[in-house]
Amino acid sequence: MVGRPNRRGWGWIRKLPSKRHQASYVGPDDTRHYAMPTFTQKTDAERWLADERRLIERDEWTPPAARTAAKRAKTVTVAEYAQSPD
Repeated sequence: MVGRPNRRGWGWIRKLPSKRHQASYVGPDDTRHYAMPTFTQKTDAERWLADERRLIERDEWTPPAARTAAKRAKTVTVAEYAQSPD
């Protein structure tokens, strides 16, 4: 059904009106975390949830938003690259 969350063993996947899938879960910090992108395929949303669970089990987990922010901070902009000496 469109818009109804799909309860799984761990995490949630719901189909949006756009026909894309949104994945989320409650993390170790007792906060609901959402995948930054939505997914065209349900299997992609399931894979994202499995990857998040694996991070938690390995005690390597940080909130997805924090990981995204850290990745952006490491990204070199075109202007920075143009100014770097070769």
